[in-house]
Parts: sequence; structure tokens; C-alpha cells
Amino acid sequence: VAGVDTLMTTLSTPIMDGERFLGVVNVTIALGALQERIAALRPLDVGQATLLSPLGAVMASADAAEVGKVRDDADTARVLAAMKEDRTVSDEADIGGTRSLRVFVPLRLGDAPEVFALGVTVPKRHVMAQARALLLVIAVVGLLSAVLLSAALYVLLRRQVLAPLAEAVRGSAAVSSGRLDSRIEPRRMDEMGQLLQSMGTMQGQLRAVMEAQDQMAQRHDAGEMSYRMDASRFPGEYGRMVAGTNALVAAHVQVQRQLVEVMSR
Repeated sequence: VAGVDTLMTTLSTPIMDGERFLGVVNVTIALGALQERIAALRPLDVGQATLLSPLGAVMASADAAEVGKVRDDADTARVLAAMKEDRTVSDEADIGGTRSLRVFVPLRLGDAPEVFALGVTVPKRHVMAQARALLLVIAVVGLLSAVLLSAALYVLLRRQVLAPLAEAVRGSAAVSSGRLDSRIEPRRMDEMGQLLQSMGTMQGQLRAVMEAQDQMAQRHDAGEMSYRMDASRFPGEYGRMVAGTNALVAAHVQVQRQLVEVMSR
């Protein structure tokens, strides 16, 4: 072109009117600009791109010396056959003594039946290094997430389980040691809250029994020897305990009255 050797590619398509041939449209493209753009591509900063014609000619490559050459090896034939079937090829290959990951995708120009092959090649060690770095990041994030989750679970268990359980233990210890003045107040109505509520009810019943006994003692000291506690106020075994106390007091009073009567005689 104007005395300068220029690598070009030509696309031709017939013009038809039904079955009648009218002519041919040719489009000739200089590959210099295409070569510059594809040669400048650096996938993952270290890879390279290649464009092959449907017949295996190198139309653009990172290696300018390879442009215009035809690849007729079996591997290229396999790639071109896959391109005709609109299939993507992904494999590994030794390129320049370096094990590389390679991907070829089919490329069509408009509605033309010809299929070009656009390939991207990246050294495997670089991809694996990025994968290892990503794996390390995932591992660190996972470890931090596990630590945060464990801490959150500890705080949650401490607030929801351990603290109410410790309060229940303190309450039961106070009751077992004979101290009924501690306050057992459930702050929620889950299982732990129901446990604390039951313990508070038990403590209240015991305190009520003791108050009733104290009141009966005071009434007896005041001379009301016939006074008895109302056992119907207390449920279950508490009522039986109060009734038993009443019976014991009644028997004791009866013995005292008999002694008084005998001594009077």
C-alpha cells in the first residue's frame, strides 16, 4: 500500500438476488491497528491475547513476528474445529516453556459464517498465586468470622443462659441454707425465666408458712390457744405440712390442758 508492505485481511461476501448472482463485496482490513490493540492486552497484567483466522493464520498476537504465519498443528486444528461449533476451549499448554492456562472463544463478524478464534493465555503460576492469595484472604476472613461468632455466642449464652442459671443457683443455695430473704425475680418468660419464677413461688410459699407459724405462736402467747393456721391457703404438700403442724400443736395443747386438769385435781 503506497509502497509499504502491509499485512491485511479480506472479507468477501456475494450479493445475491434469489438465485441470481449480482456481485461480490470485499472489505479489506489492515491488521496493523488490530495488532497494536491485541498486543497491548495484558490479561491479569501478565497474560497475552491472540486472534486466529478461520484457517489458522495469526491475525494478531503479542509476538509481532508471529503475525501472518499459519498454524497448522493438531492443537490449532482442534481449537478451530471447536470454534466452528461455537464451543469454548479451555485447557493448559506449554507456551515458551511456561505452563499456561489458555482459553479460546469463537468470534464472528456480523452474520458472516466464518468463525475467528480469540485466545487468552495466562501463566498458570500467576493464576495459582492469585488463587492462593485469595484463599489466604478467605481463610483469614473465615477465622475472624469464626472468632467474632464465637465471641457473640459466648456473650449471648452468658446473658441468656449463664446469668439466669447463676441467679437460680444463688436462689436455691439461699433456700437450702435456710435464708428466705433473697429476691428471685425472673426478667423473661422463657425456660430459664419459668425456672426462676417457680423458685420464687417456692420461696414465697415457704416464707408464707413460716409467717403463719410465727403468727400462730404470737396468738398462742397472747392466750388464744385455739388458734390454728388455715391449711387451705397453701397448695399441695405445703397444706399437708401446715395441717400436720396444726395437729401437732393441737395435741400439745391437749396434753397441756390435761396436765392442768390433773394438777388442778
